[in-house]
Amino acid sequence: QTLGVNDATSSPTFSLVNEYENQQGEKIYHFDMYRLKSEMEALDFGIEDYLYSGHWCFIEWAEKIPNLLPAQYARIDLSVLPDGKRKLTLQVS
Repeated sequence: QTLGVNDATSSPTFSLVNEYENQQGEKIYHFDMYRLKSEMEALDFGIEDYLYSGHWCFIEWAEKIPNLLPAQYARIDLSVLPDGKRKLTLQVS
């Protein structure tokens, strides 16, 4: 919603990538790399075209494709605290 997407969003576990468009017509890509067996599979579906498109790219399980990530990116780690709250940690490379 913050990026202006009105569509319902979900994890692209089976499709690998979901594409959304915001109110300004900008593309937003959401990936789930969990099922990948190798970085070659990501290259085969054209991940580099997405990553270097200039559009927002959100990647779940990005650790499966470490050599394909751009030199600069932001990483968000989620953890559950003992009281049940969630902690978000942001790292920028």
